[in-house]
Amino acid sequence: MSRTTTWSRTLRRSAAAAVVPLALVSLSACGSDESADDTSSSSADTGSDTGSDSGSEGDSGSEGSTEETLAEGDEVPADEMADILSASFEDATTATFTMETGGSAAMQAEGEADFSENPYSMEMQMKAGGQDLTMVLEDNVIYMQGIAGDGWVKMDLSDPNNPFGSLMTEQMDPRTMFDSMEKGIQSATFVGTEDVEGESLDHYSIVLDGKALLENLDPEMAGLAESQMPDTIAYEIFLDDEGLFRRAEVDMGATGPMTMTYDNWGDPVDIEAPPASEVQSMEDLMGSMGGMS
Repeated sequence: MSRTTTWSRTLRRSAAAAVVPLALVSLSACGSDESADDTSSSSADTGSDTGSDSGSEGDSGSEGSTEETLAEGDEVPADEMADILSASFEDATTATFTMETGGSAAMQAEGEADFSENPYSMEMQMKAGGQDLTMVLEDNVIYMQGIAGDGWVKMDLSDPNNPFGSLMTEQMDPRTMFDSMEKGIQSATFVGTEDVEGESLDHYSIVLDGKALLENLDPEMAGLAESQMPDTIAYEIFLDDEGLFRRAEVDMGATGPMTMTYDNWGDPVDIEAPPASEVQSMEDLMGSMGGMS
């Protein structure tokens, strides 16, 4: 095996470490095309007010319907559960997030995101596979630092030959994502309202068919994710009193647990692509190591 081939596989594993967990969580999604178009011009100016506005709209959607009709222990139909989850991001703007996984895919990450844009933007620092990685998603381009020294490597998601493109665009579009999730919901229960780190959050327990979540993935990315995807996945989902997504606890079977949180909805974020002088494309990086063969 050539040195270039070894490096290529190493880089792909590092890239997958940054991207695949987002698909497995399946909830770090941008807003729909309609909501993104309506809010993209105003989200940066509205700040925390946007968060409270979205809460009032959420009251007429997910929160209003669930609190009036669901009691502790009630089963939730799959289509209604999918609607509740979709509504939790429908008016999403900006937020900070954390993500932690255990087991063989151990990883810790934190970052911030702007879901009002289409495509959405994100900056994330993570530790995975013995590496410190930084990932920026801006203008449909992923920039990664840490997979090849201190410099940045970029991948254009609009490139049809990029296997990560569909994962971070169509696959993370909530209309596709939640449709897949609805088909995969085996059961859903409204557990009740619980105190989570000093906040009252609505708790839903969901069991998903893990394989169903892979159906719409690019075949190559599905192959990467399949080895980490158990037959069934137990989700514990927590929404706040405005219907916004706040926390997910995911049982990934032998792969290990995963916890993801979203906070500070509507607060300003600072997400910028690195300077062009510090960036090279993945193709240029591989070419500098002797070509792609």
